[in-house]
Amino acid sequence: MRAARLRARRHRSWTWGLEGLEQRCLLTGDVTIPLDPSFDQFGDQISTVMAYEGGSKVTFGIFDTGASAVTIGAEDQALFDFLEDPIPIKVPGGAVAEGIGGAIIGDVSMPGRILADGFHAAAITFDDQGFPVFNMTLGDGSASTPGIQVFVGTETGSPDLPTITGTPVLVPSADNPNGLAAMVDMTGATLDFSDLVPGLIVPIPDVHFVAPTTTIAATPDTTQVLKFPLESFGFDNYANPGDLITESYIRLLPNVSTTEHTNSTSGGHFLFDTGSQLTIISTAMANQLGLDLEHPETTITVQGVGGTEDIPGFTIDTLSLPTIDDTNVHLTNVPIYVLDIADGVDGILGMNSFDTANQFLFNPYDPMGPSLSVTYLTDPNRGAPPDLGDLGVLLGHGGRNSGILHAIRGHSSPIFDVGAKADLQVNAPTASSFG
Repeated sequence: MRAARLRARRHRSWTWGLEGLEQRCLLTGDVTIPLDPSFDQFGDQISTVMAYEGGSKVTFGIFDTGASAVTIGAEDQALFDFLEDPIPIKVPGGAVAEGIGGAIIGDVSMPGRILADGFHAAAITFDDQGFPVFNMTLGDGSASTPGIQVFVGTETGSPDLPTITGTPVLVPSADNPNGLAAMVDMTGATLDFSDLVPGLIVPIPDVHFVAPTTTIAATPDTTQVLKFPLESFGFDNYANPGDLITESYIRLLPNVSTTEHTNSTSGGHFLFDTGSQLTIISTAMANQLGLDLEHPETTITVQGVGGTEDIPGFTIDTLSLPTIDDTNVHLTNVPIYVLDIADGVDGILGMNSFDTANQFLFNPYDPMGPSLSVTYLTDPNRGAPPDLGDLGVLLGHGGRNSGILHAIRGHSSPIFDVGAKADLQVNAPTASSFG
């Protein structure tokens, strides 16, 4: 697994309305994408529906390009045990990961097939008491990767580990000899609360797992397709994990540069990380930019695999990303936080950098080499969020471990249907209910 798991303890506000539109600037060669620190401190994580083999072992997860392993949180394993269908364990206590807050210990699962899809594979309704009911279906269009040994969280060794759809799901396998890519539509799925609040529909990111020959296209409302080269980082033991968890490469954007006033950095390697709501730079890079780490503009508590840590935050002038066409994409007014991730990693490009993106394609098995392609909206919606009132508690704005947003970001939902993938000889769809 990668060294750090970043998850802000508060959520970016939902955006509605037509006021406050921000015009993108398309320059000759280079492209400038202005960020707004008022809106872009945090980004949305990408929810998945994920299953181990099928049966009752299905849950919500986080699509995380910064995680080199697939994980099942302790809460989910406890649920599967309650349903008398826990994930089988190969090596108790054999999974170890270092991260923010220290080390965590979990179990190594038996090798199994991981099924995964985006939020479009789930439907939400409400029962007579107003509690959410999720119906989940994994089918022929879902990712299906056999032989993955999962990091299974335990209540004593890793109680806060989220359920994560990590990069092993994308590796070449007998099912997908060329591997898989991930195409994300930033408003491709919705949470429909119209039954509770008329007209309230919340857009959220949606991911489809697609062939690596897939491309995305610009529209009249977006920039041209901006394509960035990626480099592999870490290692891949998918073919023979032994008694260890299955791990595969994560990807870095090379030659990232930053500026703040008259100071600048160059040659940075940034992890492309959909699991992080924040963009991060290293302490060394922050010092080069002349940032006063003893007097930050803001401070935030981040959740790591082993605990929490308070980190300083700033807004820097520019973060520049080189494209495969030898041009640059300049993100301006960039909210960043300072944290040392791992040797060889100078920062993290987190989801707040894509708040006004329309689509992106993470393609680790692009025939032309690992890549990231993005289109940004030219007139992003910057309307003020509504006053959610009591619904904010239902959504999960009342705390880290509460509400529907908690349920769909790596933890189990109260009620769900289990879908079957016909060629896997798993159980037919059944309904499971628990309190």
